[in-house]
Amino acid sequence: MPDLSKRDKLLYHTINNIDLTIAHTDKRYELPGSFDTLAVEKLTGDLSIKLNYIEAGSIDLTKHKTISLKPYGKFDCFYYTNTAQSGAAVILQVGGDTSFEVSVTDPQKDIIVGLQTGQASTAAWADMLTAQYIGDAEKLTVFLTETGGVNGVTFRISASMLGVVYQVLNAGIPVAANGSGYAVLSDHWRYLKIEVIDTIAASHGTANAGIYKLRA
Repeated sequence: MPDLSKRDKLLYHTINNIDLTIAHTDKRYELPGSFDTLAVEKLTGDLSIKLNYIEAGSIDLTKHKTISLKPYGKFDCFYYTNTAQSGAAVILQVGGDTSFEVSVTDPQKDIIVGLQTGQASTAAWADMLTAQYIGDAEKLTVFLTETGGVNGVTFRISASMLGVVYQVLNAGIPVAANGSGYAVLSDHWRYLKIEVIDTIAASHGTANAGIYKLRA
């Protein structure tokens, strides 16, 4: 019979051995003690858990980064479900009887607008991201690509503080067919607009753009 009084005194524990490359459905994970808080330190795939009981409600960890049962109870196991995801990884921290907080370094946090695809370029400027709110980010990278074209395309980047009147920051960023390019923005803009034009009519493929925060 395990000494539960000693197990309950464990203040924190790191979980880094869940294999997301294999699909699981309600697989039980036994913890080395009783805890009241769970935090997601890193998650690059999908994962949901049920605390204590397989009949409990499922919690999506891509949406909930911290879960606490204080002051109502504790958990000593959970059941997890995930799809098979090549290259995905997860690190969880569990704690008990103490203040507990994890500083998340998940690179997904750096994405403001992920890669936007499916915008066919035309003979005139066409909006890709119109009045896209980006908040107060001080430094951004705009990543640009073209796929499936015979010739390249040209991008134009404009910005605004209020989302009404836009100032052109870069009037022409050429990207070769099936190539890529980028621009770095370092001012405190709140809205961003990206437009694209075909450099040679009827030769375009698909233009793509993404907006990302730069790490300090």
